[in-house]
This record gives sequence, C-alpha cells and structure tokens, in this order.
Amino acid sequence: MFECDLSPHIVRISPIRAYFPPIENPDGRHYEYVTYMPGAPAWEDVTFDFLAHKDSLKNIEEWVKAAYRGEDARKTITVTVRNQAQEDVRTYDLIDCLPIHYTKVDVGASGSGKSTIMKMTLTCKVNRIECK
Repeated sequence: MFECDLSPHIVRISPIRAYFPPIENPDGRHYEYVTYMPGAPAWEDVTFDFLAHKDSLKNIEEWVKAAYRGEDARKTITVTVRNQAQEDVRTYDLIDCLPIHYTKVDVGASGSGKSTIMKMTLTCKVNRIECK
C-alpha cells in the first residue's frame, strides 16, 4: 500500500532504486593496476501508472507540457509506503523530478465513441531522493 501526492489515481510505482557508479582509482605506482571505488549516488528513473478519468489528471498533463516547453518544471514528489494497518513505514521524497516520458491509452469501453477511462504512464528523471 502506498500514497503519492502526485495523484490519488496512481495504481503502480516502479521500484525506487539508487546505484553507485564505479570510478577508477589508480594507485599511482603501477599504471596497469587499477582499483575501483564507488562514485556519487545516482537514481534510476521512476515510473508512475495511472488509471483514471480524463478530467482528473489535468494538472499532470499541464506539468508535462510545461516541461516539454522547456520551462523550469521541477517538482518534489512524496511517496509514503504503508503497512496493512495503514501505518506509515517509509517516506520517499523524490526531489527535482522532471517528466521525461508520458503516454496515455484509452481503455474505456463505453460504446458511444467517447473515452471514459485512460491508462497513463509517466516516467520521471529524479535528481535526488531523501528517505524518512
């Protein structure tokens, strides 16, 4: 169970992962001998899946359009993970997120030619993550 302040209609969030890219660390005496040390932390992109009515996600589409226009559209997204008793277990602050990929697919079957439900996927580049 989780809660995200980006939208109440999020049904899935990809794993939030950090990695430390290796950096060469030569010892200076032997030019062929190289060791590696961990570099600065980097974070993988985070993907959000939505299943909602079209009108409920206008703020997300406005955010994506602002980023595609080149505006400073960085946003902090908070994800709170909860246990079965609805107690907060961990909170992730995804700081300076920028949308890099956005898709939406009509999954509604109203029969009248009008879309009723959209499946949306938003992938964000994360600059930094803080855990609480």
